[in-house]
Amino acid sequence: MKKNNIKVIAIDSLTFSKVVKNNTEYFRVRRTYNGVRKDFFGHTKEEVLEKIVAFEKQPTTSEQKKEQSKTLAAFMKECALSFAKTDRQQKEPSAHQLASIKRVEKLAEEKSDDTNSQLANTQIRCITKNVLSKYVSCAINYGYARSTINQDLKFIRRCLDEAVRKGLLTENPSEQVSYVSEDEVKKPTKIVPPLENDEIRKFLKEALRTNTAGNQINGPVGSRVYGTNADVLRFLFYTGLRVGECLALRWTDLKTYKGEQYISINGSLKEKADANGKTALVRGTTKTKSSVRTLPLCDKAVEIINEQKALRPTAQLNDYIFLSDTNTPIRKRNVNRTMETICVRAGIWKDGLCSHALRHTYASFQVSNGCDLFTLSKMLGHSSIAVTEKIYAEPLNNKKLATLKSFDTLDEGA
Repeated sequence: MKKNNIKVIAIDSLTFSKVVKNNTEYFRVRRTYNGVRKDFFGHTKEEVLEKIVAFEKQPTTSEQKKEQSKTLAAFMKECALSFAKTDRQQKEPSAHQLASIKRVEKLAEEKSDDTNSQLANTQIRCITKNVLSKYVSCAINYGYARSTINQDLKFIRRCLDEAVRKGLLTENPSEQVSYVSEDEVKKPTKIVPPLENDEIRKFLKEALRTNTAGNQINGPVGSRVYGTNADVLRFLFYTGLRVGECLALRWTDLKTYKGEQYISINGSLKEKADANGKTALVRGTTKTKSSVRTLPLCDKAVEIINEQKALRPTAQLNDYIFLSDTNTPIRKRNVNRTMETICVRAGIWKDGLCSHALRHTYASFQVSNGCDLFTLSKMLGHSSIAVTEKIYAEPLNNKKLATLKSFDTLDEGA
């Protein structure tokens, strides 16, 4: 790109305007180089001038032009290899970064306007805030998880930082694109498969596994391999709670009535991302108003609660019932990782399986044992019976078939 042949630039000769980006006010100067407009931003006029001078001092070589013409996908692959050498002294790129590249390329192949993003095929010099925002929108519409999209954005941002360092861009356009919050992501509609009866037994057996002499996986001999995360998973199976609801339970939510134990579900633990993409756990409201409910606890669920009390006998009423080994709130993704590990080691892993499968397993188990639709809907905290019937159509249909087949045992001559 041909640049103005300017050796000295007087600050008074520049035309400044004020703009707001990410709730912060900046000074901006627009200049044209060979018919191409360039914007320079800074907190002060002097900072803007420094950026202009630095840009105009950079030689525009044929090599730079070639680099600027590379697609983002190609540049990301080069960066992944470079980062592997500098970050980890490895010859192979990070699996997470390669996965990010594949997702960017995947959306470039989509046919629908809602999910088709050409970010992968966009030349470095043509990447703008709008192009990146379009990618985020398509990733959300495609159904990628919030954490996945933010992971990709973080890698893209680092690659574009590298482009700025090499003089291929004057500034990083991804800095104008916020990380995705949980509220922005569409909830998946795919039904997670429940566990079958034999899988349930294998799952519970592995979840309760302890470290033995000569086979210490995680912790000293006699300790539980999967810790509190396994207790959370077992509690999900025995109660049918959503993961966030379970992790938000406090000791004050425990109730006793006529000798029976009940639990009050009135909140959900969620991750919230700030403007920098950092997440924090926040106790928010339940999924719907109907999700606020009180459930009776079976003996197995009560045992799990008592185990948590034994671990923390001095716990306060507003403390969470389930805490990590470091006495901090537990993240949903860590529970899912434990779920995956248990299922793999138990030999029952299948596509789509996650901790939410235990909620479906609970519901299917209830239907198979004669629980009526109205009661099940209330226990699960669904907004209507129609929701319950739609989600659990298969086990309900199996129950109907079993009921019909009971007529086959009747003796008409009796």
